[in-house]
Amino acid sequence: DTLEHPTVKDFLNRHVGEEGITAEVLLNFLYKGPPGNRADGMTNFDWRDIFNITDRSLRLVNQYLE
Repeated sequence: DTLEHPTVKDFLNRHVGEEGITAEVLLNFLYKGPPGNRADGMTNFDWRDIFNITDRSLRLVNQYLE
């Protein structure tokens, strides 16, 4: 909710916008609802994908080390 506040969005866009990251992209990455409810034009990639990749990688390393 805080990231959706216009003042916070403006602050983020000014400080990280130079890197090509916008508040909208950040909100999309942190999105926790169903994929079908994403805003139009946003990629279907979020923190859960990073979590799953990390989890699978650690499990693979763990299996290899056993």
